[in-house]
Amino acid sequence: MRAILQRFLLFLAAATNRELARMVEYLKAENRILRDKLPKRINVTGPERRTLLKYGKRLGSMIREVITIVSPRTFLRWQESERRPNKSPEFPPGRPRTPEEIRAVVLRLARDNAWGLHTHSWRVEEARCAEHHPQYGQEHPQN
Repeated sequence: MRAILQRFLLFLAAATNRELARMVEYLKAENRILRDKLPKRINVTGPERRTLLKYGKRLGSMIREVITIVSPRTFLRWQESERRPNKSPEFPPGRPRTPEEIRAVVLRLARDNAWGLHTHSWRVEEARCAEHHPQYGQEHPQN
């Protein structure tokens, strides 16, 4: 009796797995069709990202076979950033700040003179060159 029950449960599990596999194949085909109708790049919000992480982690390495909304590499990067949420980027985004001494020279020139913007930038560049090349001022007499 026990052997018959085990065979029946094994048959039932196999049938369920086949049905699930067919459902997954259908959903993958449906996703491909829908994906073709969308723009190439889709922006994912924070809550959407957390949802994908929640369900994707359960799949383990199988995620590579089913993920389509982002690349598997992006998904792994999300997982890594979730593990270390306070890690700041190596360099802050944007242009580096202008050194304070250059800023002070430009502001002083703007206050003291009625020169235009191009003249100011020329004077700042001249000051930079003179800083690195002491002979610069001797070759070009100042007015």
